[in-house]
Amino acid sequence: VHVPENFCSLLSASDISRVMGSAYPEAQGSQSPSEAQCTSIPTAGNDVSYKLYWNNEYCIDGKPVDKQCLDSQSKGFVVNKQSAGQVQNIPGLGDQAFCFVAPPATVDVLKGWIYLIVGAGSCVQAQALAGMLLAKVSA
Repeated sequence: VHVPENFCSLLSASDISRVMGSAYPEAQGSQSPSEAQCTSIPTAGNDVSYKLYWNNEYCIDGKPVDKQCLDSQSKGFVVNKQSAGQVQNIPGLGDQAFCFVAPPATVDVLKGWIYLIVGAGSCVQAQALAGMLLAKVSA
């Protein structure tokens, strides 16, 4: 498990602006022992938010990923997917991913221990940002 030191800086203002099609500032946020949460708030349009969640009881920064860690992350993903209601599965993103379509659109992605939740104006935008984040977190 390797939690990025400054998760919010993984997407630059220009990364976000390019995907969203208008000017967005750098994301600001906070990091706790089990979650890193970031938001980019434009002068007009939808906020973009992204977070990395890990069950720090089992997924410990700097320690190898084990079955307990993977199982706990997978369980959290399944629970969120069931509680979201109507979702679109997104093939080819992480191990599994879905978009909750209601505005703001939210994409949940699970890849190994990495659980990302990205909110943006549409599923397409959220999916693009989630893909960029996933590539950087799992690098």
